[in-house]
Amino acid sequence: MSRRLPVWPYYFLAALGAIVAAVLLTLYVRADLPERAELERVSGSIATFVLIDDLSGEPTMMRLPTSSAHFTLKGVDGEFKYPARFPGYTDVYDRLAFDVEVWVRRDSLGEPEPMLVYQLVQHLPENFPSEPISVSYEQIVGARVRQIDSYRRAAAVLFAGAVLLAGIGLLIGRWNRRARRAPPPAGNDRG
Repeated sequence: MSRRLPVWPYYFLAALGAIVAAVLLTLYVRADLPERAELERVSGSIATFVLIDDLSGEPTMMRLPTSSAHFTLKGVDGEFKYPARFPGYTDVYDRLAFDVEVWVRRDSLGEPEPMLVYQLVQHLPENFPSEPISVSYEQIVGARVRQIDSYRRAAAVLFAGAVLLAGIGLLIGRWNRRARRAPPPAGNDRG
């Protein structure tokens, strides 16, 4: 008699892959990126600077992939947020000081939530030993589009793998049913 193969691992992995792919698509299906015309320029001197862990919402002393640089500007209401996933984050973390210009969504001004920065230009005192930080709107939006596309590609691969695993599970199920119905091989007399 043929040996029956287990089917449940294929269905389990197919379901798991489909769930993860659905979560990725749900989180990253729409790129909520503003047009340049939707942005407002705000400028001022750095008043406060702190790293916040985005998962816990608590200040942190470590630069993590899940952290964001939060800062305020003198004379400007609100807090600004520059996430680790944005280009130039290391420079912002290491050297953000003095005067800056930031571009944020016009509709986020005055909101209690930190305003996401979509462009940042630093102005340094004359003869300062380092270059000013400058991260353009195009750099930030381009990086975000590439990140979102990579999540979408990962979701597509996971969905394709889930369909493949479910198909293998169906084929093995048919094999098992056929093997169960098959008569015993001839010439197997034990009695």
